[in-house]
Amino acid sequence: MKEKTQQRKTEEIELKLALPFSDRDDLIRRLKMSAPLARRKSITQNLSSIYYDTPEQDLLKRHIALRIRQVDSRTDPVWIQTLKTGGEHGSALSIRGEWEAEVPSGDLSMDALRTSPWREIDPDGTIYQTLAPCFSTQFERTSWQVRAKDHSVVEVAFDRGQIQSGGQHAPICELEFELMAGVPSSLFDLAGRISQTVAVLPASVSKAERGYALALGTLDMPQRSRPPQLSTDQAVMQAGQQVLREMFSQFTRNMDILQSTDNPEVVHQARVGWRRFKSALRLFRPVLDQDQIPEISTLQPLLTSLSQLRDLDVALTETLPSIAHAYTCDDLDRQRIWHQFEHSLTQAAQIQRNTVRTALQEPAVGTTLLRFTRFIEEMISIGAGAAESKTRPLKPWAERRLQKLRNKLDQSIEGTADKRGQHRARILAKRLRYGLESMQTILPKRLVKRWLKRATALQGSIGTSRDFQRTFLFASELGAEASLVEFLRGYGCGMDHRNDNGGLS
Repeated sequence: MKEKTQQRKTEEIELKLALPFSDRDDLIRRLKMSAPLARRKSITQNLSSIYYDTPEQDLLKRHIALRIRQVDSRTDPVWIQTLKTGGEHGSALSIRGEWEAEVPSGDLSMDALRTSPWREIDPDGTIYQTLAPCFSTQFERTSWQVRAKDHSVVEVAFDRGQIQSGGQHAPICELEFELMAGVPSSLFDLAGRISQTVAVLPASVSKAERGYALALGTLDMPQRSRPPQLSTDQAVMQAGQQVLREMFSQFTRNMDILQSTDNPEVVHQARVGWRRFKSALRLFRPVLDQDQIPEISTLQPLLTSLSQLRDLDVALTETLPSIAHAYTCDDLDRQRIWHQFEHSLTQAAQIQRNTVRTALQEPAVGTTLLRFTRFIEEMISIGAGAAESKTRPLKPWAERRLQKLRNKLDQSIEGTADKRGQHRARILAKRLRYGLESMQTILPKRLVKRWLKRATALQGSIGTSRDFQRTFLFASELGAEASLVEFLRGYGCGMDHRNDNGGLS
């Protein structure tokens, strides 16, 4: 842990990665074997922190974290009080204000806050008077200091432990890269080298955010889309960075949550996040340097496994429940056949869920996701025509791009009689929907509402037909009774017939 000085202000620049592989001893071994850390001396410390807020969570609402951390040293324990502000923009790379001071005990100290922005946060002292512990963290930290060739200095910290709140616990297993001196690109350089040995996953939430979520009971809840608040006079490239950052965070956050829950909605939101991200890359293509966008081939096994898992989840939670009575009709024999198929689907889904989790443990996956994080954070400086796109106003540009996409969708509807045409129409409907949702704060509300309604309806009608076809295929592959297979085939054909006769117009 770096040396602390009394009441100093810093700008904390940190890259945070979750570690899907949770065997602590093996992780330490892999880290020590990685080229950047091999033969470097490490320091191991036990850290215990208590985070404070008001009953109304005034600090959380302002994106502020206040904690006291006890550092177990070889002599006497040391207490560090830390105030962190800002930096909550949904990226694994965070830039925050940080004020730290050594304090005499584990009690909050107003004196330690006097040279921080606390007076602006709490001018009359009412917040300070109502501060109370809200959650705590206890973990072991193994850290290394690395000096890069460009003379940047980075502290690498492996944290393993838990968060506690009201009798609830959540694991901590993460890798932090904190810039001590130099340029932020050195964080990505170092993390990229380590990711070749250790599986990683960009983490867009801090320990404090996870602690609050644990206290609120929302830690394992799926992360849904949170389109940024854009402004009409905002530059195109800046808006693109905000949009891509939020969408990529939705994907990586849900992939992290998926490791600890079987909730099908987490899988769904992970896939939505990735599709939104891919759609935004196409939307902002004219201002992006295509040569700088990372290659996704190494992610394909993970994405394919995730798609197959989602199809199984949909069959179990949506398609089958909607038609159960139509097949069983209170017939005991048919109910037996139906339950057998549900059981087979449940087993197949669990096997597939484990396949997805295993895919996350491939170092190549984390390396690619890390490259995407870096691309997003550096895209303004490397974008095609960067100088122009930094000043080009967003609203007219977005209107032209979305109008062009809407025209393509209208043209594609004429070709929806075959499967290929339906597939293309569905993809275009999704792209239009995601584009509209990301730009809704700068577009006319009536236009957004009208276009969204059309795109969502089209996407839904084709998607439902596809879901029935997939369920029929599952029944065939899993050896379901012939009567059930034929029932699902007929139902799927009926859905296709409805679409072919005006269901898409």
